[in-house]
Amino acid sequence: MTRLKPDTARRFLASPYARFTSSVVVCLATLNLVAAVLIDLRTFLGPSTPGDETLFVGPFMLGFLMWGWAIWLLVAAQSASVGAKWWILSTPLPIVGALLACALFGVVAALSGLGDLTSGQPHYDAVTDTYTLNNHGDLQVIDEATYQAALAAGIRMFAAFPVVASAFGAGLALEHLVRARRSRAVAPIA
Repeated sequence: MTRLKPDTARRFLASPYARFTSSVVVCLATLNLVAAVLIDLRTFLGPSTPGDETLFVGPFMLGFLMWGWAIWLLVAAQSASVGAKWWILSTPLPIVGALLACALFGVVAALSGLGDLTSGQPHYDAVTDTYTLNNHGDLQVIDEATYQAALAAGIRMFAAFPVVASAFGAGLALEHLVRARRSRAVAPIA
């Protein structure tokens, strides 16, 4: 893992920029988490319709930003010897429970989506008005209900990443804010 100089890492973690960015990440990750969970729930509750496959793109891309900030905080905290491995101990327990429940939901959604996609990728041909599953070039004609179920499984699998990434990003950014507040509370006034 990449290491920063301990002094540089401590200055970064204590900087107003890092605290502001962590605050923004907590807000965005919470909104992204809610959006991704709602998209996943929609795929569990009803049939998918054409156009639904674009719903997860925004949360999916934002999930990379949440994940990236969380990894950056981990690298900085480990370089500064802050002990970020135990971030769960700094964050309030109800919030940790909610984030872990969301992450577990994301894992379950990904596994159920992956299990439903074992027979191929769904495809609709508008010219011939046929629904097919493409399994490594082997096209199998299916009915519309099977197509919708396979499409929902694919959406569910991809929308699971922003759930896990946003929970991870929100948890570590919140831990950073809690630690920053505690360190300012005990720091001597200059």
